[in-house]
Amino acid sequence: MEKKDLLRYLYHDGILIEEHSDFKLGLKSLDEALKYEISSYIGKEHLVYQYFFSNQKKSVDFYNTIYNEIKPQNILSEIISYRNSVKNIIMAYRLCENNEDVLVFKSNMLKQNQYEIDRLETAYIQGKKELIQFTKSELNTDVDIADSVLKIDRKLSKQYLEYIKSYAYSTNLLEILIYYIVMRKNQINQIKSIYYLNEVCDE
Repeated sequence: MEKKDLLRYLYHDGILIEEHSDFKLGLKSLDEALKYEISSYIGKEHLVYQYFFSNQKKSVDFYNTIYNEIKPQNILSEIISYRNSVKNIIMAYRLCENNEDVLVFKSNMLKQNQYEIDRLETAYIQGKKELIQFTKSELNTDVDIADSVLKIDRKLSKQYLEYIKSYAYSTNLLEILIYYIVMRKNQINQIKSIYYLNEVCDE
């Protein structure tokens, strides 16, 4: 499919509400439509909305503050904890690739309760080989020493999507909304990949 035809296809397939000739505007309309839809269900002040759509700078402190507020809500904290745990491991591989000091690693850690932070820190200090063992142990994901950081990122992102899919038939509204948000955001990323790279990310 030619790039010029992609937006037309997305519009006629019902993914875009309005037909656009500019790709960035088309993507922005998807983002805005998703934000509006979620806010109509739970409002813009809800922690779930803030976590995914806040206009504030998305710093480690921002995410950790939200996690602390969500933590008493056992249902939500489990989902956010898993998301943060995967993000931490992906971040560890990226920093390890750049030979960043362990203090940089520690300052970027997101709060979660899936594993002991000290164990991931030890694996980080020991290098990629130990990070791979940690990943296999904690996430049961098949990563290899020869895998690039990008390939590992895609594998772990795919693992996270599989986890989220387990909430597709939940009877809890907030769990369903998080599932929906993540899958829609993934769809938008896939569209970007098709347009810019002419490929579909393996996620």
